[in-house]
Amino acid sequence: MPPATTDKTTARFRPASDFPRSITGLKQEKAEAIYLELRDCLIFTNRSRGQLTRRNQEYKNKAMQLQSDVQRLQSLIEKLEVDKLQIEASKRQVISELQAEFATVSQHLDELSSAFDEIQDFENLLKSPTGLISATPRLIKFLRRIVTIVRFWRRPDDSQPTLTGTEQDRRDRPQMYDDPESNGRSLLDR
Repeated sequence: MPPATTDKTTARFRPASDFPRSITGLKQEKAEAIYLELRDCLIFTNRSRGQLTRRNQEYKNKAMQLQSDVQRLQSLIEKLEVDKLQIEASKRQVISELQAEFATVSQHLDELSSAFDEIQDFENLLKSPTGLISATPRLIKFLRRIVTIVRFWRRPDDSQPTLTGTEQDRRDRPQMYDDPESNGRSLLDR
């Protein structure tokens, strides 16, 4: 059996071949010394095994936590992608609605322009004796086009909620109303 080294960490991890197979034929003191060395090595080995077991369990717990975090983040990414697609679809719908609105407004402006072109010589017609009578149908046609354009501009927009006259609107914008309560609110400092 080799002598014990001064380096405790390497002396604690010793192979079984460093110890005799049997203590028969050894003196009592030598057998007790070998027993104490074996006991110290066993204690150190058990402590090390316990540390390895704890660290292994910590690693497993961290790995499970990391895996659950990855799954949670992956589900958040998927949700964000769905939200992104919905927003893009909403944007496309708004763009198509705006294009349709633009086309309608453009059409009405073209109608207004053509209506003004038709009555451009209205002053000259008034100077002739039958001018007012002959200009009346054109004037009525012009007025009808203006009425349709005004109705188009005055039609309510269903997509925009109107708050006019509601109690919440009276509280939020009291300066827009004439009643005494709104006048008092509009004088308050906010």
